[in-house]
Amino acid sequence: MRQLEAVVEEQGFSRRQVLAGLGASAATALLGCGEGTEAALGGAEVSRSQALETVVSPRAVYTGVWLPSTSGQYLRLDRDYDQLLAEYGDLWGKNFRIRTLSSYVVDGQVRYSAAYDPSGAGQGLRLARTYDQFVAEYGEMWNQNFRLAVLDTFVLNGREYYNCVYNPSVAGQYLRLGMDSNQFLATYGEMWNLNYRLTGMVSYVLGGKAYYGGFFHPSSAGQGLRGC
Repeated sequence: MRQLEAVVEEQGFSRRQVLAGLGASAATALLGCGEGTEAALGGAEVSRSQALETVVSPRAVYTGVWLPSTSGQYLRLDRDYDQLLAEYGDLWGKNFRIRTLSSYVVDGQVRYSAAYDPSGAGQGLRLARTYDQFVAEYGEMWNQNFRLAVLDTFVLNGREYYNCVYNPSVAGQYLRLGMDSNQFLATYGEMWNLNYRLTGMVSYVLGGKAYYGGFFHPSSAGQGLRGC
């Protein structure tokens, strides 16, 4: 993976395929349900949902989704909080913005990975927010005509935290958090009937129970969701 990152940093990932979704976690053994799910999102974002898991190795493993493109892209892996913010500022000055963001925890330390696409647009980045902080900031960004574009979670010391990226938009959006599998599937059906489709999805485990969250954008296109 370090070899991949070196190539990306040297060439800016100017290839015919660019990373559209990035997932990272400690190596795990999955319990109870089958391995995580992938939702076909009409060529937009694809998010991976994990089943109940147990860390078996403090070694990061990565997943990704690539879409056809000839644009430039930067990939940064396994950064701590300060490193991510420093690189975010550096790439901001080069007119690159975060496309996808993931995090995981090893030995009590949060590590971040991100892919950046060319853009000169505004963007808001928020890291390691509690539920209450996240919901409050979501409302503030909404009033400034920003909408959630990337959502990520991690669990530390028995509590879930949220990382998020906001992009300029005045489109409608629904955000739903902290649901069990049945609640999430019911919400997905309700959103479907309102002509909203899932754009981003997260999951985490607390007290041996899996929780799900997601955000939905206006659409009447087809979509497939598979989960526990």
